Amino acid sequence: MAVFVGNAWDPQAGRETPWIDIARQLAGEQGVAELGPAARTTPPGTDALSRVFQAAGAPVLLLFD
Repeated sequence: MAVFVGNAWDPQAGRETPWIDIARQLAGEQGVAELGPAARTTPPGTDALSRVFQAAGAPVLLLFD
């Protein structure tokens, strides 16, 4: 499960974008690696997100507010 609350989110080193934060919540560093280095500046495509979900190793629940 990953939770993202937009008005409470604060970019930090290693967590520069919402999708990096979500990937880390779901699959740790492996999830971030699946996004690739472009994820720091470019939204991931469906293939990259699918790899993150597979790296999670379990059903995925995403909560956005």
